[in-house]
Amino acid sequence: MRAQALENVRVARAHIGEDVLDRIAEAMARKQNSPMEQARARIQNTDPAKVALELKAMMEDR
Repeated sequence: MRAQALENVRVARAHIGEDVLDRIAEAMARKQNSPMEQARARIQNTDPAKVALELKAMMEDR
């Protein structure tokens, strides 16, 4: 089963092309390093109660 999966990957890579895969990898890396993704990661790693308090404070400031 593993051998078949590896063969499928090899065929897919050959069909898609290394240059396309490299461009996809670069785009994914840029997205992961974007300010939005960094903010999302920080929020996900923050205590939910603190996030709720900050959101509530932001809503009250409106």
